Amino acid sequence: MIEFDPGSETDHPMLDRAVIDALFPADLPEPEHWEQQYPPRPLPDGAQVTRFGPSPTGFVHIGGIYVATIDRDIATHTDGVYLVRVEDTDQSREVEGALDQFARAFDHFHIIPDEDDERGAYGPYRQSARERIYLSYVRRLLHQGKAYLCFATKDELADITARQQATKLPTGYYGRWAIWRDADPADVTTKLAEGAPYVVRLRAPDDAVGKRVQFTDAIRGKLEHDANRNDAVILKSSDQSPRLPTYHFAHAVDDHLMRVNLVIRGDEWISSVPLHQQLFDALGFEPPTYAHIAPLMKQIAGGKRKLSKRKDPEASVDFYIHAGYPAEAVLYYLRGLAN
Repeated sequence: MIEFDPGSETDHPMLDRAVIDALFPADLPEPEHWEQQYPPRPLPDGAQVTRFGPSPTGFVHIGGIYVATIDRDIATHTDGVYLVRVEDTDQSREVEGALDQFARAFDHFHIIPDEDDERGAYGPYRQSARERIYLSYVRRLLHQGKAYLCFATKDELADITARQQATKLPTGYYGRWAIWRDADPADVTTKLAEGAPYVVRLRAPDDAVGKRVQFTDAIRGKLEHDANRNDAVILKSSDQSPRLPTYHFAHAVDDHLMRVNLVIRGDEWISSVPLHQQLFDALGFEPPTYAHIAPLMKQIAGGKRKLSKRKDPEASVDFYIHAGYPAEAVLYYLRGLAN
């Protein structure tokens, strides 16, 4: 089990512990509670725990079936576990009927998870139902000084971006542009007393600007990328309910507690690995192995491009169901692409 150090690990200004605790439910458990509730899985050596995380902000793309098929096959062939976790932290963009379409698509293609909201001991498998879990870990990071409250308004953030663009600097909330990163605790408590809304941001390493990081992809081998310099938002605004995290933070907590050890996803996520590395490091978790796969492409006159939900009817799973394509034939074709 992970050992947590409740002490501070930063030289930056820190809020009083009582001030932090007052921001959270009084009965909120410590992270150790969740570690005990979701222990390491008793699986054989080499077993892969994979997950597919559809978001109900849209309908399932055939690329989702592609990824889920690979997840399912690898878990089966290694005596592991394949789970489906609905990633619905962005509730403002949720599309009505999307969850029903997920179920219809996976049933049609016979991609049945070992664990989802109907079965499994590591749930709930909807992120919107895991609020207390996330809050426990956010509070721990605040106690340790690895995260901080940020009261920057939309206008202030827009002004920061405009000034960065005017001077041809990388845009983002980092370094001297992170106006609440090293705020006086007295200013923070004043804002709290005024009832000003805030987000919680992860404190990126002080030396992140200009640094390069390396990581090993299960498919592509060693890769190198700019380190994440931005103090990313990990918990959304305090004037929202339920109080949910951003995708990046939720995925780190959930992959750890669900004991996922192989994450298969599209190569557009490669640029997010440095941030995900920082999150796992800050939380004291062992990161999973990432395997970034190429997107499904479409032949067009003069070349090819990514299969698009907006432009291509064949990007929709329902296209294959309504047109009568046998599920086995589609899966056979997708597995050929994977090979």
